[in-house]
Amino acid sequence: MAPKKNAPHGCGNNHTRGGYNFKLQSKISTGKFQGQSFNIDHAYLPSPSSYYSNQFPGISTNRKMAKVLCPFHEDTRPSLSINMEEGWYKCHACNAKGGGIAKFHMTRYSLTYKQTIKELEISNAR
Repeated sequence: MAPKKNAPHGCGNNHTRGGYNFKLQSKISTGKFQGQSFNIDHAYLPSPSSYYSNQFPGISTNRKMAKVLCPFHEDTRPSLSINMEEGWYKCHACNAKGGGIAKFHMTRYSLTYKQTIKELEISNAR
């Protein structure tokens, strides 16, 4: 079947969804921190569902999204939404947000990025 005349670029191939191109991400990230380069192999980090289930005992890991009490402020009702597949989080009360378990761990325990990655790699090795 031929693509429509006014279809967005990339429609019809296997790497598009809804007309938008997306890239598959590699498991190794390269970063630079205070002038030093480093590589992070995400295979050594825990999965978001296992990390958050350790941080919040009793959290439901069989759903894509979960809501828990936010550790970044005094909370009486669950306001922190967590994506259990990708790891990002957002508090709807204090507006704390981040893109993954490394950012969450770094913010919660006031660590540097390098310390955070080391701790997460060590905890995953157990």
